[in-house]
Amino acid sequence: MKRQQLLNMWSPHRQGLWFLITSHPSKSASASLETPLTITVQAPSSSSVTFVSSLGGWDSTGRNTITKAVDPDKKTVSADLKASIAGVATVQIYDEAKPSTVDKMTVAFSASLANAYRITIQATPTVVPQTLGSTSGISTLIATVTDLSGNPVGDAPVAFEIIKNTGVGETVSPAIVMTAGTTSSGQVLGQAKSTFTAGSLSSTTGGVVIRASVVGKSLTTSIAPSGDDAKLTIGGTAGSVSIGRSTVTEVGGNNSLYIMPISVVVADSNGNSVVGAKVSLSSFPVSFNAEGRGCDVTSGYGDFLNEDSNENQALDPGEDGLRIPFPLGVTGLLSTSGVASTSDGKLTPPNSASGTLPSTVTTDASGVATFNLTYTKSNALWIFARIRASVIVLGTETVGESVFRLPALEGDIGPCRIPNSPYLY
Repeated sequence: MKRQQLLNMWSPHRQGLWFLITSHPSKSASASLETPLTITVQAPSSSSVTFVSSLGGWDSTGRNTITKAVDPDKKTVSADLKASIAGVATVQIYDEAKPSTVDKMTVAFSASLANAYRITIQATPTVVPQTLGSTSGISTLIATVTDLSGNPVGDAPVAFEIIKNTGVGETVSPAIVMTAGTTSSGQVLGQAKSTFTAGSLSSTTGGVVIRASVVGKSLTTSIAPSGDDAKLTIGGTAGSVSIGRSTVTEVGGNNSLYIMPISVVVADSNGNSVVGAKVSLSSFPVSFNAEGRGCDVTSGYGDFLNEDSNENQALDPGEDGLRIPFPLGVTGLLSTSGVASTSDGKLTPPNSASGTLPSTVTTDASGVATFNLTYTKSNALWIFARIRASVIVLGTETVGESVFRLPALEGDIGPCRIPNSPYLY
């Protein structure tokens, strides 16, 4: 006779020779708080058996231990376990005369679906990137169903539904999930888990809403942690652009130029860095100092707005010689409509007076791009420059800008080596 045939013949299940729990061969079970769970033990060589549980009580006694006589004919004994609170009970059953003869199992207690009272949903994380190429923005959705006392409800069908989105590719899967009635595979009692996958567009803060509900039941919602709705943000698209200037200016161009390092930072609507954003840059001289001298911006007539009032790079009627104080009212000219002064047939100042910079830069992994503003020493102190950075998002321009007087190095100010302002009043 083959060895395997011998083993099968002497299997404890076939011969009834071993002490073991027969009612739940998998050694795990789930039960509701409302209904006792019967556990049966095969005890062929025992006269009495002790049942022990870490949760609940046996045979309506309320005690977590009970000793019972084995049926002499069936060689089995049973006891009913019931719990009043949810949780996982560790059950151990042993031969009273020989405690080393033991078997054990676990029982997950939860409230029944009939007693489901409230549902909550939590999304982790609440901010996800866009789904682009092989990269997916994913958030785990966990819905928890409980009874009035806060006990988890197992085996409740939970439906996940997208209530608000961008309309471009967002998904939730699976759409319906049963809450855990056991703790196998790392599950948590009363919880149902699904997955949200972002689309290719970003959203406003909290612009995506996912709702969880128990099929066929109306439950209490709008409670911690997030009621029955979870709000998510799909990031990765520019929400703001900011510009920062270096505190140190360098010298270049055979000592005739200043070079100012500048950084631009692009963040999404949740403040996270936007990687790979193409940022358009521009420089414009918003004002000039008229006839300043000796590195003293107050020595001449003061600062005046660029004659090119509509910034079209063309000298339009009424612009030549127009003098409007910058800021308004700083000089002795109180009129905000301006006065006519030196007309020379060209725009004052020229567009190049505020310096040059690259037309575009691209943000790195930190959402930062760096570049240099290069301007002539002859325009230092006499020009207010406006540096503008913009990103196009879904057809809308997001803009950041910085306006400042072009600085000069201290070594060129004392004693003054900067030429007098080239701009007449």
